[in-house]
Amino acid sequence: MTGTTARRNVPSARGASAVGRATLILIRIAEFGLDVSPVTLSARAEALFTSALQRSDRPTGIQIGDAIAASLRIHGGTDGCAAALAAEYGEHPETATVRMRWALSLAATV
Repeated sequence: MTGTTARRNVPSARGASAVGRATLILIRIAEFGLDVSPVTLSARAEALFTSALQRSDRPTGIQIGDAIAASLRIHGGTDGCAAALAAEYGEHPETATVRMRWALSLAATV
């Protein structure tokens, strides 16, 4: 992958195609040493849901990708994110639905 050999050389997602943005997410995930495999929309949404990113942050594409990668790392991958999501739905079902809609809408953009 040209231009992606070092962390500092990762290109910006601004103006990138959907495929380009997905590639950047996979690059960031690989930087954390996780096994890189295609991350589905639902898995990205679960990771975003369980991230520290807030709706009020009005996140950029880069921030969304970083939040997804960090959440996958913190929770140990997609299974950990799914478990954290389930726990949140059990504890706060009234707010979890709204946050998941938000996470799905943002995950679809990267």
